[in-house]
Amino acid sequence: MYPVLENSADEPQRCKLPSCNNVEDFDNDIYFDDEYCSNTCHAIDKAKQREKKKPIRIDAFSRLPTSTATGRDDNAWALEFMRKSELPKHLVNVVANYYLNRRLTVTENNQELENKKILGCNLGLRERVAMLTQIIDICPLTPRQLNRIGDREMLANDTALHCEQLIMATKDGAISAWHNVNEFSQGWNVPAPYASSVEKGIVEAAECALLRLMCPKFWVRKFNRMSVQTAEHLNIAAKLVGKSNPYVSSQSLMNWRNQRRNNAAFLAMMEAVNEETGETVNLGELAEKTTANPEIRRIELMVRLRGLDELAEEQEKVGLFLTITCPSKYHANSAKWDWKITPKLAQKYLAAQWAKIRAQLKRDAIDYYGCRVTEPHKDGCPHWHMLIFVDDDQQKSLIDTVKHYAFEIDGDEYGADENRFDCKIIDRSEGSPVGYIAKYISKNINGSKMDGLKDDGSDMPVDISDVDDSGDNTPAKEMTVNEGADRATAWANTWSLRQFQFFGTAPVTIWRELRRIKLPVATDENIEHARGFADTSSWSEFTKAIAEKPIELIKEREEQANDYGESIDRIVGLRGVTNLMTRVKGWVVRKAEVLKSDGVASWTRVNKCTGVVSAAIINTLVAMGIDSDCRERLLQGATCNDGSGRWLKIKGNRVIEV
Repeated sequence: MYPVLENSADEPQRCKLPSCNNVEDFDNDIYFDDEYCSNTCHAIDKAKQREKKKPIRIDAFSRLPTSTATGRDDNAWALEFMRKSELPKHLVNVVANYYLNRRLTVTENNQELENKKILGCNLGLRERVAMLTQIIDICPLTPRQLNRIGDREMLANDTALHCEQLIMATKDGAISAWHNVNEFSQGWNVPAPYASSVEKGIVEAAECALLRLMCPKFWVRKFNRMSVQTAEHLNIAAKLVGKSNPYVSSQSLMNWRNQRRNNAAFLAMMEAVNEETGETVNLGELAEKTTANPEIRRIELMVRLRGLDELAEEQEKVGLFLTITCPSKYHANSAKWDWKITPKLAQKYLAAQWAKIRAQLKRDAIDYYGCRVTEPHKDGCPHWHMLIFVDDDQQKSLIDTVKHYAFEIDGDEYGADENRFDCKIIDRSEGSPVGYIAKYISKNINGSKMDGLKDDGSDMPVDISDVDDSGDNTPAKEMTVNEGADRATAWANTWSLRQFQFFGTAPVTIWRELRRIKLPVATDENIEHARGFADTSSWSEFTKAIAEKPIELIKEREEQANDYGESIDRIVGLRGVTNLMTRVKGWVVRKAEVLKSDGVASWTRVNKCTGVVSAAIINTLVAMGIDSDCRERLLQGATCNDGSGRWLKIKGNRVIEV
């Protein structure tokens, strides 16, 4: 029993703010503890608590010159100025070191000249802090919310509740409610989903969007992404991304690696179970067999590129290797950098210019296809490498069009002529066109087939940022290609950028679906014709096969397939001459727990022969109908007959037939 306070219900509640005289029974729904009578009192008390906090220690300022009284006064001013800033602690130290390095360069004998230079250092400190503070200010989240997941989750709950209240207050239907909530969500830099469908008057789309906006999980995901990208934007502005730390900051790289480990651990704990057949598959093992595996992803990209090359050679097309970079205002290492621009906005610029290029090429009836790779400069700004195949008589027109739009914005700035656009016409006598882009594929996935090589950015185009930071003596970071691939992948993940994209080619989804079919398809000539080429990894022949004998995906719409009432089109098969179903129903995902049936306990076996046996193995044995005695022998490393003529053994944490 818990003790009960006498007369606790009769005692008036006092506001936690000492200066507030409000004594009454109040109930504040915003705070869990209901300690304050209003939001104002809460804000005032928290501000006073911050003032009482022990001031942060800034080690760099202890090394500032103290030879003159003026210098000591400037030191005290700078220390107090930095303590009052709302920058994260690691950025406070970075900016303090920047100020220290500038102050240490002031070695004038003339006192008046020295004071002027110190004043310049002070102004530089103000500007640097102001820029970082403005980056925080343009983010809807407060500094505390940026740094604490718990605060973001509370905010998500409040925001979702407010959206629900707005929706309930609207009496004119889902479309009107969507517009009301969209106006609110835009204030958080989060546009309401399904804007284009709602503009067309589709009520179902508006209803699904409203269900999302009322869900705290939706807002948590948005706020978390906002927090990650704002933190990286601050790191870029603070020069924590550059020569010595290329592509991405150490903070974002560490976060990405942690997330990758967490994802792998989560998948290892989950399994897919077919309710009809009892078949069980561990999701971690399944992911290793898909394009989620970096090596499989790289191999598939290379197979497709090789197929395009073979097709282009057969059609006598010319290969072009093009590189496009952004104007200097998009580069953090440039003196012209616009601090409001992030790598994501730079990618939008490149995508917008490419959209103009595609539109012009379509008007000019130019036939082309190829692949592009998005790669970061050392300052985090993206640039594009493109391998394009085009008819010989159309190559000049294509090159002129791409070049025109590459120089459309700030094309007359210093260094643009040499660095903004590059084009190489590939001579097949000197090598395959695929060789030009193969290294960019590998060094942006996992660095495979490039063992021992260094990624120092030497094969990247010189951009305007390289010209502007030529006076920077910071040593460039030496790293292996594998580490560079990790950094490039972390960069793309942080900014939600698509690294690879094919254009003008056959759909890869049909290719992947055909490769799921392991046996010949005697009932459909079209599917079997293409399946053979997909199975032997011949992209060029596959492309010609589906052009001659068309195949399309069969999709089945699942109504209200998730918590938001959204309908999802799921791939279930292929349509050639007939319909071929390639996927079976009845799969459910669950946590990989040992089945309780048939007396199997939830434990994991360890022995010298099999090592650690996961719970998924025991689940599989039970689902296969293996009796308890046979299971015991298998778990001890023996080979066992299951009674139907099959000899089974556990190897590599899997049940195999021997």
